[in-house]
Amino acid sequence: MGLALAVWMTSGGLAEEALERGKQLLEKGEIDAAIAQFDQAVQQAPKSAQAYFYRGNAYLSKPDLDKALVELNKAIELDANFADAYVNRGVVYDQKGQAAKALADYDRAIVLNPKDADTFVKRGALYDEQGDMIKALVDYSEALRLNPKDAEVYYYRGNVLRNLGKDDRAIEDYTAAIRLDPNYADAYLNRGAAYDDRSETEKALADLNEAVRLNPKDPLAYFNRGNVYWSKGNLPLAIINYTEALRLNPKDADAYVNRGIAYRKQGEFDKALADFNAAVVLDPKNPETYTLRAWVYEQKGDKVMALADQEKARQLRAASGAAAPGQPSAPPPVQPSNQPPARRLPPLPRVY
Repeated sequence: MGLALAVWMTSGGLAEEALERGKQLLEKGEIDAAIAQFDQAVQQAPKSAQAYFYRGNAYLSKPDLDKALVELNKAIELDANFADAYVNRGVVYDQKGQAAKALADYDRAIVLNPKDADTFVKRGALYDEQGDMIKALVDYSEALRLNPKDAEVYYYRGNVLRNLGKDDRAIEDYTAAIRLDPNYADAYLNRGAAYDDRSETEKALADLNEAVRLNPKDPLAYFNRGNVYWSKGNLPLAIINYTEALRLNPKDADAYVNRGIAYRKQGEFDKALADFNAAVVLDPKNPETYTLRAWVYEQKGDKVMALADQEKARQLRAASGAAAPGQPSAPPPVQPSNQPPARRLPPLPRVY
């Protein structure tokens, strides 16, 4: 979304020239050179809120959050109604993990400039991160009312709607994002996941194929496409996709688990065991993986290891307060064996 911009009017020609040079350098990514120009602007016009504002933006771009905060505090001290300074100070607080202060600054900025869609997006993203989906939904919706041509915000709102269990409306938002940006790989990715939630596997597969085409280096696209192939009963293709996901992200415990389940279902117990071993190394606190591995050990005749894994799974469930499973005749997968394995949404992008 970029940093908020402000128009600066000044009678100090030298300060104005230095500021303009700094802004041009900042746009080129020459941050240190830009800061040197903003230093000159501050020297020439020490009462200029805009000079401190832009120097704060430069430090935010480095990022040097502490120095950015000092500059933006000064800008607000000089101009208490400087909406863009509140926005960018909110970004600083957000990046420093001070959510309450960030929200307070976004709130103030919205009071001062209620027609700035970007501030609603920033506040919505912070609510989203905090798990307050209703407030995030309200802010994203207001941002879209103010700027209905923003594909990213349709995508963000679609993610919120999915988290609220409203797949139909989420699909509408992902579709709107794709209409505005036909190369939006993540929108295809999440629309495919939403279609899969509705058991519309052909539509899901078409979207995930497009996500892979647009971004062939995204491991999650292959992971989710593996899930769809699982739903269609095509375990060999599911395994191929999980394998590619692991090639791109070898630290993905879920992909090892799901591929291990697929190998187990095909009777390839040695391969399943290798995958569950890898998953345990990456995520040693998931009781389901130990349960799955115990079943494989039983199939291989290793009762001692099977009992050890069953006990480990029991201990982990007890520690987390989870109910112990029954005694199934087949290993419980991440989800029931006739359903696609665990599916994850991509992390929601942060907006700055």
